[in-house]
Amino acid sequence: MLVICAFGVVWLSQYVEWRLVFFVGVAPFLIGDVLKIALATLILPIGWRFIGHANYKKEAKQSVNKINIKLK
Repeated sequence: MLVICAFGVVWLSQYVEWRLVFFVGVAPFLIGDVLKIALATLILPIGWRFIGHANYKKEAKQSVNKINIKLK
C-alpha cells in the first residue's frame, strides 16, 4: 500500500502543488485503507476456519517454536 501511495504522490505532484498532494491524493483514501486492513484482519481467521484450517493457531505456535529452537 505504501509503495502504491508513494508512486501516486509523485505522479500527482506533477499536476498539483506539493503542499496539496497529501490532502488531494492521500488523505481521502486513508479511512478506506484503514477499514480494509481492519476488515481483512478480522475476516482472515474466520476464512481459515471455514476452509478447514481449524488448528491454524496451534500450527502457527508449533512453527514459531521450531524457529525458536533452531535459533537457540
